[in-house]
Amino acid sequence: MRPKCLLTRNESQTMSLAARLACRLPPCAICLIGPLGSGKTTFVRGFLKGRGFRGTVRSPSFSLVNEYLKVTPRVYHLDLYRL
Repeated sequence: MRPKCLLTRNESQTMSLAARLACRLPPCAICLIGPLGSGKTTFVRGFLKGRGFRGTVRSPSFSLVNEYLKVTPRVYHLDLYRL
C-alpha cells in the first residue's frame, strides 16, 4: 500500500488540514517525515486542536515521546530522529 501524501503551503493550512483529519480519522498511526522545521509539530498541534486539546504542544525532540492523555483516543507524539 502506498502512503498518502498531502501538501500544505503554510502553517495555517497545515493546522487546518490536521484539525479536519483529526475529526475524520479512526485511531491510527500517522507518520510525518521531513527535515527540522518542516511543520511536523505544527501538524500535531492542529491535529490535537481538532481533537479538542487546549494545552501546549511541544516537539518531542529531547523527550522522544509526548503523551496527550486528555484527548480520546490518546495521542502519542514521537520523534524517532535519534533512534
